[in-house]
Amino acid sequence: MENTFGPQRERPEWALNPENLDKDLGKVPLFMRDLPENIESEENVQLQAIQSLVYEGPPEEIAENFKEQGNDCFKSKRYADATKYYTQGLDQEFENDKLKEALYLNRAAANLEQQNYRKVINDCSAALKINNKNVKALYRAARALFALEKMAEAIDCCQKGLEIDSGNKNVSNLLGLILKKQEEIERQNEIRRNRFKKQFEEKQSIDEAIKSRGIKLVSTDIKKSDKSSTHYYIGEHKRLRAEWENKSGNLPRINSESGNLEWPVFFFYPEFKESDFVEHFDEKNTLYDLLETILEQPPPFDNMENPRYTVDNINTYFTYLPPGSIPNNDSELLVKVNINTQLEKILTNPKYTVSDGIPNFIVLPKSGEFTEEFLDMYRKRRQSN
Repeated sequence: MENTFGPQRERPEWALNPENLDKDLGKVPLFMRDLPENIESEENVQLQAIQSLVYEGPPEEIAENFKEQGNDCFKSKRYADATKYYTQGLDQEFENDKLKEALYLNRAAANLEQQNYRKVINDCSAALKINNKNVKALYRAARALFALEKMAEAIDCCQKGLEIDSGNKNVSNLLGLILKKQEEIERQNEIRRNRFKKQFEEKQSIDEAIKSRGIKLVSTDIKKSDKSSTHYYIGEHKRLRAEWENKSGNLPRINSESGNLEWPVFFFYPEFKESDFVEHFDEKNTLYDLLETILEQPPPFDNMENPRYTVDNINTYFTYLPPGSIPNNDSELLVKVNINTQLEKILTNPKYTVSDGIPNFIVLPKSGEFTEEFLDMYRKRRQSN
């Protein structure tokens, strides 16, 4: 005889599939959440009648049934469904505070598993309004507050819980975790505060060094309303925001050994629309000192066999905006700079303005067709002014 028992036995057609239990239960009228579409009106009435059985009886009994269904869902880790059942229980109008307290507490547990921490806190608060000695409510609220990094409130809940039940290990262990985390947060905050303080002091030193030299600054990165001061402060830590800062992060600095200012400097070769950038240019060095290194080998855009861009065959310039001129490229004039001049002396020139904390210089060969055309454009501009 064929064996029809044991694990090899086929599941009857009427049996629910354990792997699709939610889906199969949804086909059972009593457990349907939504009525099927395209159903005959007569069948619809029958289904509604069957589903209405869940609401048969006194409100307190209905709420108790929903609580039990929620508990079953919670045990099987169907936390979203459990939350719905607890909510349906609370929607009933009944007077049993103990049952309400349990429903709020259970829904808090389900929401805790779903990381709905603010809902957990709301439900625990509702439970505590009914019973302010409920340690579970205090414990679950503390867990939610801990997850939201509201340490002071979480500690308060734990301490109140231990006042009610001093031997509660769950609350005691949680309090230990919270205090340890709070110490770590405070340590990180102290590190952050010290870092901000150091940055502030460094920026303030740079700001004072620039002002003491009489260097003029302009920033395209600060709102017009903020330009009334050389610097302004923002944020809890009073972070210095100076006109020599820029979004590129290339900023002047003070050399810790010499005390000299070191600037990021930009050299532009307009003939080829090429450029060189130097991150740290000591203010006591000359343009010659730096360009000698940059142009030691002919740049890629130059004639390798007969280079024109050599340190002894170039002139350097900067542009400036005459007083009263409208700020645009057509208003700028050109000023020639002696290549043997120290950077500090150039930057303190009354005509020189440092834009966004990066001095700019134009490099041209001493002669050539492009050089003549470029200089002639500025000569005409000067004459028109």
